[in-house]
Order: sequence, then C-alpha cells, then structure tokens
Amino acid sequence: SRRYQRDVVKFQPEIVAVTLGTNDLSDKVPPEMFKKNYSSLIEGIKAGSPKSLVIAFGILHRKDLPPWKVSEYDNIIKEVATLYKIPYVYTYDWLNEEDFLDIVHPSLASQPKLKDKFYLSIKRILEK
Repeated sequence: SRRYQRDVVKFQPEIVAVTLGTNDLSDKVPPEMFKKNYSSLIEGIKAGSPKSLVIAFGILHRKDLPPWKVSEYDNIIKEVATLYKIPYVYTYDWLNEEDFLDIVHPSLASQPKLKDKFYLSIKRILEK
C-alpha cells in the first residue's frame, strides 16, 4: 500500500521515524518480501519528502520469538538503512519482559521509557 503518501509525504515532515517489522514477524512475511516492502517504503518516503530526515528504528523485543528470529528482520532494516544512507537505531533491548502488555505490545506503564528512548535517539542523530 502507498499509505505513506497520505500519512507522511503529504505533510513533508522534518523527521520520519520508521518503526516496522513486528507485524511482519507475526504475519510470517518471508524475509525477502519484508526487505522488498521495507526498501520500497524508504525509497518512496525519501523521493516524496526529500528534505525529511528518515530514521529506521529496529524491532523491539518480543516475548514470543527467539532473539535470532527478530535479528533476522532487524538486520534487514539495518541493511536497508545503510543502502539508503539513513540512520538506524537498535531498539531490541529498550524494554524488558515486564514492560509488555502481551507478547508484542508495550504496556501503558512502559510508554514514558519508550518516549525517552526515542527522544534521546533522535536528539543524538540531530546533534551529529
């Protein structure tokens, strides 16, 4: 889908934080298809909103999958970020087991922690 055109490009934001992959893992999207879709999204955002700083955020910890499975998709995100020369932020260790409402959704109580992590990551990138 080209939803990013309506939700992102239309507004020409200064910063675009891309946080994708968790649902792809849940839906068992094959890694090669995930890479194709993720690459297409990044390319589309960069082409449609060339002044935006696009940041690729990795996948948060999941309680239902082994770390190697999450890493497989996270490595794709990092690879695409490198290819398109955009910052990549590792997020797997941002939350602990107790920070989740269920197997993939962060709890309400963990939101301030996530906010701080996102803020500090973006701030560090902007200061470079």
